Amino acid sequence: MHILVMALILIFYTVTESQALCTGLGCTCSMTINPLQFGSYSPFSSSPQDTSATISVSCSALVLNGPILYTIQLNGGTENNISSRCMSNGSSKLHYNIYLDTQCLQLLGNGIIGSQISDGYVLAISPQTKIYTVYARMDSLQNVPKGNYTDTISILLTF
Repeated sequence: MHILVMALILIFYTVTESQALCTGLGCTCSMTINPLQFGSYSPFSSSPQDTSATISVSCSALVLNGPILYTIQLNGGTENNISSRCMSNGSSKLHYNIYLDTQCLQLLGNGIIGSQISDGYVLAISPQTKIYTVYARMDSLQNVPKGNYTDTISILLTF
C-alpha cells in the first residue's frame, strides 16, 4: 500500500544592500529561485527521497571592475528549525532538510546553524548571473497521512 503525499517547499526571499560594498558602484542584485518539489512520497520506502533546486543571483553595476561580495542564507522554515526542517499538513509533519552537496552532508542555513553561500566577483555593466544548486532530502519511513505537505523557507541575499 502506498500513500500519496505531495511535498512542496515554497521559498520567499529578501534582498538587503550593504552600503559599504556598493557605495559609488551603483550595484544591484536580484535572485530567482526554483521551488523544491519532492513529488509523491511513500512512507513505506526505506530510502530517503532526494530532490534539488537552483538559486540564481544576478548582479550588475554602473562602474566597471567593481567588486561585489554577497551571502545567501536560509531560515528554518515555518518550524523555525534549521537543523530539522518540517513540511506540514495540519498537525502532520514530514521531516526534510536542505544541503549544499549531493551527499546531503553540508546543511544549508544562516551561517551560524548550517553553512551559508558566500561568493563574489568583479562586476560588469551587463548583469552577471551565478547559479547555485541546492539539494534536499526527505527522511525515509515517516508514517504520515496522505495529503499535501508544504513549508515556507525565507532566503536572505545580502550584498
